[in-house]
Amino acid sequence: MANLCSFKLKYRDNRKKKKRTPMNTKDLLRPFANRIRRFVIAHRENVSATVEDKLNARTIERDILLLSHSLEKGMGIPDARLGFGKAKAQQLISLLEVARHRGISYDSFALAEGKRVLMAWRDWQAERGVDLSDIDFSSNCLSDALDAVKSGNAGAIAYKRCLWGEEERQLVLNFMESRKSVRWFDDREVDESTLENVVRSALCAPSACNRQPCKVYFAKGKSAVVVANGIRGNRGFESSIHQFAVVTCDRAMFSGAEIYQWYVNGGIFLHSLLLSFSANSIDSCVFQWLAGDSGAEMRTLLSIPEREAIVGVVGFGYPNKDAKVLAAQRISPREIISFHQ
Repeated sequence: MANLCSFKLKYRDNRKKKKRTPMNTKDLLRPFANRIRRFVIAHRENVSATVEDKLNARTIERDILLLSHSLEKGMGIPDARLGFGKAKAQQLISLLEVARHRGISYDSFALAEGKRVLMAWRDWQAERGVDLSDIDFSSNCLSDALDAVKSGNAGAIAYKRCLWGEEERQLVLNFMESRKSVRWFDDREVDESTLENVVRSALCAPSACNRQPCKVYFAKGKSAVVVANGIRGNRGFESSIHQFAVVTCDRAMFSGAEIYQWYVNGGIFLHSLLLSFSANSIDSCVFQWLAGDSGAEMRTLLSIPEREAIVGVVGFGYPNKDAKVLAAQRISPREIISFHQ
């Protein structure tokens, strides 16, 4: 009997312990608030992405690059079918004509690339005896195509692999592993020519169908203060960073089937930009930009269109002599990889 009473008392105690701690109103409302926030963010992204449905300079350039990439890719595969891409080549000519009538500058990368690839495709087919008489190459939009072809490579070129020795390989590994996030810079400014070189190297990052949809907005002085105030992750050292790079990705460069791919492409470019900063002896710290933050004041000041998604913000400069970095360790590769056959 004593054992039974003891069991009942323990059972009651356990039930009391299992009772949930009363939740306050804030905790109760948080799940609903998060759902509303996710809905607002998704709505804003979808509204901004509808720009891809409109015929404008950017969507025309996007489609030119997509067609160009398709033709160029065909010339680079091992078993390309003779005569491939005729319909796309004609579409490309038509789009170039539309661009000409819309007054899109021939200095545009997309237009120059389109003409370069088109001429390379024509030569590739002609060298293999393909009859192209059904393709109209007499369009006025191609009148300056020869100059466009001379200004750069197009088509498929021989791959020359860079064979690195152990010393070069170790140098690259040391470079990648030595990069640290710095959050305290001195007052020296990074000049514009150096920043242009940084971006030039960063543009080597892969992008979907070579669309290169990212842009970089540099801010210093009063502009840097506005950018700093819009970042959530820099509390405590707002005054120690004097220059920022705001990285965006143009939603108009993606189709309706590529929703949110601007963040993927933007993230790839962002990492390339960080490495390029480091290669130019410039330190940096990247801050994530929350999708729910519109950044209205920053967008207005830096003239960032609504169609461009803000991917991230990079604080950069030359480190203060007393700057410290975090001793943040990396997990073992074994924790994130798996092998399959």
